[in-house]
Amino acid sequence: ICLFLCIICVSVLALGLTLNALDLGVEEEFEELVTDKSFMLDSSLFTHEYSRDTYTTPTEDELNALGVSLTEDGFEKIITNENFELWYSSEYHPIRIVNKQTGYVWASDFDIPVEAGEDIIPELKSPFYFTYYREGASTDVKIKSVEDRGVEVETEWDDDTLTYEISVERSSDGVKIKLAFKFEVTLTDAGIEVNLPNNSIKETNCKFGTINLFRYLGSVKGDSVNGYIVVPSGNGGLVRYVKNATTTQSFQTSFYGTDMNYSKTDSSKLFQFPMFGMVHGIGANACLVNIDSGDSFATFNYYPGTSGTQNRQLSYMQFSLRNAYEVELNDVDIPRVPDERYTSDIKYSYTFLSGDDA
Repeated sequence: ICLFLCIICVSVLALGLTLNALDLGVEEEFEELVTDKSFMLDSSLFTHEYSRDTYTTPTEDELNALGVSLTEDGFEKIITNENFELWYSSEYHPIRIVNKQTGYVWASDFDIPVEAGEDIIPELKSPFYFTYYREGASTDVKIKSVEDRGVEVETEWDDDTLTYEISVERSSDGVKIKLAFKFEVTLTDAGIEVNLPNNSIKETNCKFGTINLFRYLGSVKGDSVNGYIVVPSGNGGLVRYVKNATTTQSFQTSFYGTDMNYSKTDSSKLFQFPMFGMVHGIGANACLVNIDSGDSFATFNYYPGTSGTQNRQLSYMQFSLRNAYEVELNDVDIPRVPDERYTSDIKYSYTFLSGDDA
């Protein structure tokens, strides 16, 4: 059988070489097809027709007018370089980054809808959302805003870095709880870098749980922006900004899957790279987010536009310094919170892009 197959293969190869050597004139019936190969990019990106936005570099007067509008919103320009400006507001402590090339503003807050209640405003504008566990408890306590009970925020800045120092002091069942940490926002030539050093975390009678910073940065209301979120799922996925999302379910997944030290079942959802991106205007503005440290305990979060997020679509990272888990004893699952936490610094960057890079 092997000999027979070898004879067939040799015969086919010989026939192919013979036909190739002959001038059959077949190519005379065809002409070369010349195409703009950019259609390959467009067809893989868009199953819907999308128009590419254009922009022009803002004039000095336009940038000055933008600065006036930011000042009217209660912001002050605290750091600047050749490419970007960092603006900060002492009320609720949000930030905004102005791209000098395009005049586009990336905001960690946004204009609050008229119908939003006064009680929701601090949560929407605050730069953090974190949790902790009381000593001996397995249910987390949420800190949603700078106005939560016992929360103090201090800020300072120098030529390139804005530093936040956060402290929480409160009593629970007669036990005094203290929690403190700091994080830094550094303005770079590419955008901003966020750093939360592990050694800045101080815990007394409590355990730090999860934290996310600036979760509304880059959020979009409905289809008010022509663009999408990029997620590193498989070969890559896009979540388009739409007026009415087909689902109201949020989406969370660890970048490298479940930590099996704390989970009985492995996650069927995981990403390939510790990054994601947001496009605001095709060919106009975009933001690439990369995790440099802390990715092993980071989770990507996506929320469609619902009433709970003031109809804004969110994409952000959450870091779990501790994971609650369960120990089975006599067929009963007992919830536990580990004493040790992940000790890597949390570091990630926002690279703001424009034009073809976007």
